[in-house]
Amino acid sequence: MANVTDATGVFIFDFANTGKTAQEAIDWLTRFDDALSSLGYPTYLGFDESNHEEVRKDMGASLQFSGAGRWTYETNIKVFADLDGDDDYQNLLKEMNGLTIKIEYEEIGNDFEGNGYATITIQDGKATLDGEYFGEHFFHKNILQFEKDTRNFKDIEEMNEKLIEYWNSIVQPNDKVYNLGDLSFSSKFDDLISIASRLNGEHHLILGNHDQIISNNMDKLLSMKKFDGNPMFSSISQYKEIKHKKKTFVLFHFPIIEWNKCQFGSIHLYGHLHSDEADIKGKALNVGYDMHQRFLTFDDIIELTKDKPIVSHHGKNE
Repeated sequence: MANVTDATGVFIFDFANTGKTAQEAIDWLTRFDDALSSLGYPTYLGFDESNHEEVRKDMGASLQFSGAGRWTYETNIKVFADLDGDDDYQNLLKEMNGLTIKIEYEEIGNDFEGNGYATITIQDGKATLDGEYFGEHFFHKNILQFEKDTRNFKDIEEMNEKLIEYWNSIVQPNDKVYNLGDLSFSSKFDDLISIASRLNGEHHLILGNHDQIISNNMDKLLSMKKFDGNPMFSSISQYKEIKHKKKTFVLFHFPIIEWNKCQFGSIHLYGHLHSDEADIKGKALNVGYDMHQRFLTFDDIIELTKDKPIVSHHGKNE
């Protein structure tokens, strides 16, 4: 299970460019507060009648909040800025064209304290996100706290450089690398390019939950070139199946309870859990850096899963 942080701070809403009336903004904030408090990792804005006059006077509101961060509160903010779904909070944001939300926060988690800020702007049913979070996961400061045994670096700058150095010491330009997601924790495109452009090899990415900047710019990234002459990414996908030595490998960022051809001994590869292993039956393996502290070849994976049982559909032993 993900670590949970306790976050507190302020949401600053600016309705000036929405074309809405003050009463419409008040009604919207009431519904938005309810929607955020109903999420699995909730945020409580505490919007009530005491805030109505501020909205009527300024077409805005500054609301003190408390929330539960998923690993870090940055994760929550990125969820808020993803409007591809049909959840209540997403539909509410889509209908408030021109809205700007500024978020400033501090948080406390297991063995760390952090803070950050972000700005979300809604335009034409889409959200743009900009922020700084102090807090592989390149640019993820808080992972230095979560995974102290495998991320023994003094800061994120050293971590980024050491991970690039390690990658390029193993991977040559003609090698293929299958990355199971969460490449970069930064929300800035230039930060992503500063890392991805220096990584050797054909880089095939399975999107993780922190790869929004990549999913939002897939066409551009697939057409750009790295320093080694390969595309910035040779492929970007949610899911991939690969054949090696007559074995089928099923690649997905998250661990799943059942996968294609599991009853015939196919191997499910996942990431997401850092140094933890999912409690699922069958030939499944967390291939994350924090789990193994090294790159794994397909032959490594076959060896590591050789004693895991083959399971049929619905997780039953063969």
